[in-house]
Parts: sequence; C-alpha cells; structure tokens
Amino acid sequence: PISVLLNLRYARYLKEIKQQTEDAIERLEAIRERSGNDQQVLRLLMNYYAALEPLKFNQANTYARELGDIAIDNNEIRFEIAQFYIVWSTATKMKFEVDPLKEMLRQQTYKNLAEEGIKLLTGVVGNTHEQYHLLAQGYYNKWDYDPALRNIERAIQVIPKRSHLRELSRG
Repeated sequence: PISVLLNLRYARYLKEIKQQTEDAIERLEAIRERSGNDQQVLRLLMNYYAALEPLKFNQANTYARELGDIAIDNNEIRFEIAQFYIVWSTATKMKFEVDPLKEMLRQQTYKNLAEEGIKLLTGVVGNTHEQYHLLAQGYYNKWDYDPALRNIERAIQVIPKRSHLRELSRG
C-alpha cells in the first residue's frame, strides 16, 4: 500500500481495464505527495479528472498548472497539457447559456482556453498531424478560421504515408 510505483500501475489498471476512474483518482491522490508530485502522477490526475462525468476540468487544471511549472521543457507533456486546454475549450464551446451576459463570459472562457492551448503547442518541437489538428481546433474555437484552415491543410500534408488517415483525407 505504500509503494508509489505499484499504486501508479494499479491506478492505470483501474482506469484503463476496470473503467473505475474515481477509484484510480483516489489511488493517485493518495500517492501524489509521497511521489513528490511526480510528473507521471500529475499527468494521470490531469487526464483522469478531465475524463470524469460530470467533467471536472477545474480540478484537472490544478494538476495541469503544476505539471506545466515543473515540466514545461518536455514536448510530450506540453502537448498533453495543450490537448487538455483545447479539449476543455471545445467542451465549454459546446454548451450554451440563455443569459446573454453568461453567454459572453462562456465565449470568452473557451477562447482563452484555446489561446492557452495554442501557446503551449507553438512551443512544442515537432511536425505531427496531431499537433496541427489541435492547433486547428484551437484556432477554430477562437474564431480564427484562416489559421485553422492552414493547420488542417498542414495536418493532412504530414499524415504518415502508411496511415489509414491518409486515405480518409483524400475522400
């Protein structure tokens, strides 16, 4: 029960195999401090909170910020955090508020979240279709349609030659 590594592996098992996300989060929360806020633990907490129903993006954001502070030079982690912000932006964009003031606030929120994701992605070294797809989604959420289209075109251009996605992009 005190092994950080075993608890980390067991939390993954709970989420991925047993589909028990709440139990996996509880296990990760129990080892977070003992792990010294290890990057793997924070990454899983960020992703698992974002996957809960109802969505708990604010709690996941706590871990995304912590993770960003300690691992901002890691491209893989920057990409994951950017992905989190763009998914959050899209989820917020999909809602609607009847009250015009709340609606304006909601729109500003999803645009700000998209901007945060775009900033993180532009610092990621790489040239993948996943990166360009996320950039396109971020720009689309900000209502910047020209950069969104350019990034979709780039994503299509860099799809690996043997990927099934290449065939889909032609059709």
